[in-house]
Amino acid sequence: MAEWTERAELLFKAEGLDKLRNANILVVGLGGVGSFAAEFLA
Repeated sequence: MAEWTERAELLFKAEGLDKLRNANILVVGLGGVGSFAAEFLA
């Protein structure tokens, strides 16, 4: 498991991570923060 998922699992638990993996995500605005978020989520 990647390092970010190990840390995220502490916060969201395994069930929450499964929901995130199966979620559809829309990023609106690809300025400074939006472009980073879109790249991270891809």
